[in-house]
Amino acid sequence: NGVFGGSAFGVSAESEVPEAALTFLRWLATDPAVPRIGARLTFPSPAWAANRKVARAAYQDDFFTGEPIFDVLDRAAVRVPEWTWGPTSLSVFSAVADVLAPVPTGGTTVPRAMHKLQSSTVAMMRDRGLAVADGGRT
Repeated sequence: NGVFGGSAFGVSAESEVPEAALTFLRWLATDPAVPRIGARLTFPSPAWAANRKVARAAYQDDFFTGEPIFDVLDRAAVRVPEWTWGPTSLSVFSAVADVLAPVPTGGTTVPRAMHKLQSSTVAMMRDRGLAVADGGRT
């Protein structure tokens, strides 16, 4: 749901009560009580589609201005394509911040920063033993 949206939970192999942990996580992810509770504390935006209706009804939309926030999110959700993050995504996110940091002060340009980002991303992937084909430049 969105670029960084969605939810993921896990139970450690070291857990002394894995079934209880799984029961709790199933409740947390799917029970309609959760977005009702969340609406009292924060903005609930459940990953489980069935609970979006519950969250919409429970949330008092007085923080966001303009259109009702769930209308905006519903329209946006159908426009976001399916994708899988690459194996170096977290490193690339960090590299983006590093290469763009000097741009505002004139230390580099956006095109130079993007070339540096591409080079470092390709190097990271190759360091992990992945084959990378050069897509060329336009």
